[in-house]
Amino acid sequence: MSDQNSKLATDDAKNGLVTANGVILAFVLGFFVNYTSADQAWRGIDFIPIGTLCASLALLSYSLYRTFIPYTQTIAHFENTVRLMMLGIALSILGSVFGIIL
Repeated sequence: MSDQNSKLATDDAKNGLVTANGVILAFVLGFFVNYTSADQAWRGIDFIPIGTLCASLALLSYSLYRTFIPYTQTIAHFENTVRLMMLGIALSILGSVFGIIL
């Protein structure tokens, strides 16, 4: 068994990931709410940023879930969770840019 598959992620690392993910999730959700509740009528092209933001919210929520469950996580599991969170961040940036320029 490799070293990463046997070592467990520390509670400090998991706490930091929960905090970072929560803050980013709140900002993305705030942008999503402001974008979708605008007074302007929706256009067909608005579904590009909305879909991208929904996908990022789903990935960020899933990575937050993975941080909590299971309670003991290997380093490899933790690193995959961080990758999912970074993908969610990248999608949220992309969706925000689409929302601004479209």
